[in-house]
Amino acid sequence: MDDDRDGSLSMRLAALALDGGRLTDDLVTAPAVRGTLLADLALHGRVRETEDAVEFDDAPTGFAPADRLLTEGAPSLTELLRRGPVDQEDLAAEHLRRGSWTARRRLLGRRYVDFRTDRTQADERALDVPRIEPWTPEDATLAAVAPG
Repeated sequence: MDDDRDGSLSMRLAALALDGGRLTDDLVTAPAVRGTLLADLALHGRVRETEDAVEFDDAPTGFAPADRLLTEGAPSLTELLRRGPVDQEDLAAEHLRRGSWTARRRLLGRRYVDFRTDRTQADERALDVPRIEPWTPEDATLAAVAPG
């Protein structure tokens, strides 16, 4: 994967899914996180489709959530999407590590502050406004899985 992981689909989805600074706790976000990680891997040439399987280049990517998804895996692609080892907590940890988010403890849990609000707001606008120009593969994927 390239060096700009802050702009990866999974990191962008995590920012869009923040709800008042809290991580979204629903049935859709965790599979969407895993799906965008798989899409990130595919867009970077790390996924191959064979006649009877989907194969992953499991060499380390340097991106902790993707590496965890690849190393811990699941018995099938369906199982990986449904109950894989990575969720929004992993992406929050990565945002914190990179400094794109900070966290504050509150009485009712942790709240996150997004320091890449320019990127998040641009994504929100792009998802709300009909597009005239063609979608990039990344933006089209994000539009398909982003909370809305």
